[in-house]
Amino acid sequence: MFSAVYFCACAFNFLFAQGTWIQKADFGGSNRCDVVSFSIDTKGYVGTGRNSITTLEYADFWEYDPASNVWSQKADFGGGARHAAVAFSIGNKGYVGTGVSLNGPVYFNDFYEYDPNSNSWIQVSSFPASARHSAVGFAIGDKGYVGTGYDGTWKIDFGNTARQMIPGYRELILRAWLDMKRLRLQLVRKVTLV
Repeated sequence: MFSAVYFCACAFNFLFAQGTWIQKADFGGSNRCDVVSFSIDTKGYVGTGRNSITTLEYADFWEYDPASNVWSQKADFGGGARHAAVAFSIGNKGYVGTGVSLNGPVYFNDFYEYDPNSNSWIQVSSFPASARHSAVGFAIGDKGYVGTGYDGTWKIDFGNTARQMIPGYRELILRAWLDMKRLRLQLVRKVTLV
């Protein structure tokens, strides 16, 4: 099963018996983080995500065939550009859902099914809980599971077991995050100019 937190343009295969990594064909898409991935039969699929320096988000999807060592672009993800979503496969279909877009921010709870035979996405039932990102998704048998994740800014009063939303903190955290990204970009530029 494929899994990645940060996905660069290079790809490697780990040989368990030898304990070594072998470089494979470079990923066909742009460098990105917060991608989703799943496998169907003998092929791996990677898509969505965001650029770690800018606010550019992706909806493109790619298939890796280890037999030919080739990446092929597939139909764009049906739910549009987003990052920090979840993915899993059941049988010969892939499923992608939840996630976030920085345009807002907008949190998602929608889900889509990918059919590699028709290279197409269709929307299926939405995740029945609150919209979220950075959750965990996996499949066992013919069932998919989604849990954890972030669905806003919460505080817990340990004297009272009720959770409550802190108004305005989501926007404050997003502004702080974007300021941090701008500072990081400036530092990267200064480092590369020296």
